[in-house]
Amino acid sequence: MFLFTISLMPFSTSLMAEFITLRTALLLYWMNIFAFGAILFASWRYAMRAGLMEPDVSAVIDRSVLNRIVIAQALYAFGAALASSARIGASGLLSWYR
Repeated sequence: MFLFTISLMPFSTSLMAEFITLRTALLLYWMNIFAFGAILFASWRYAMRAGLMEPDVSAVIDRSVLNRIVIAQALYAFGAALASSARIGASGLLSWYR
């Protein structure tokens, strides 16, 4: 599943580059990044709980990895929301200018 989300990244990136003005392309790109982060989060949690990590991996490292994943996802969501609203505002401004 993890590699599947990685393999979709070129498709969603090219879709976003080709149709930069469509919010659907932005949504698909963000959903791909979200799926990647969610699977990475779940994989890390599973590895820690199943004892698949080295014993010297401390709780501080575990918490920092999880925080990094969550913060990255929040920033990507904020960026997608900002880009979506900026497009709406910019298209409204351009239609008013004409």
